[in-house]
Amino acid sequence: METHGTQTAAKDNITAETKIDDLQQELSRARSRGDRPAEAKALADLGTAYGWRSEYAEAIACLEQSLAIAREQGNKEAEWRLLWDLGVTYEKYGKLEEVLAAFTQAEDMTKEFGYAFENIPEPSLLTLRYSSEFGRKMWINRQKFIASGMPLLTSEEIAQELNERRGIRG
Repeated sequence: METHGTQTAAKDNITAETKIDDLQQELSRARSRGDRPAEAKALADLGTAYGWRSEYAEAIACLEQSLAIAREQGNKEAEWRLLWDLGVTYEKYGKLEEVLAAFTQAEDMTKEFGYAFENIPEPSLLTLRYSSEFGRKMWINRQKFIASGMPLLTSEEIAQELNERRGIRG
């Protein structure tokens, strides 16, 4: 799994402001060299850093720019990861239509990848939620179900199923 710069910063107790300043300089250098992959990575890392500071508008702007570069470069793995990161960030920002669109695109890509998804790094923000071995296995199984084309139940369908099993109707 790729480690984003902000994860390293948190581990090393570097302040978010310092890390953002460093990433902005990294972005500037990448742009001056015309290095699009380095620019995309710096933007993705900046998006994550802004997200950790709850500056969601800035995070979304950076992640969307990184996504555009990933698509321009044909980097499907980065596109997939950025769609998940955007979905999580949109969710925190309260933009529910955008959440659904980003996650739907990411899940469609998961189906395209088929079983190759095991070689794709987990989305950086979701990894924080599922840091245990059990969580990792749940993530892999979920991706296998999606890749197989099996429809996933909604939360309402799960609640209905559980209630039926408990003998509760309606």
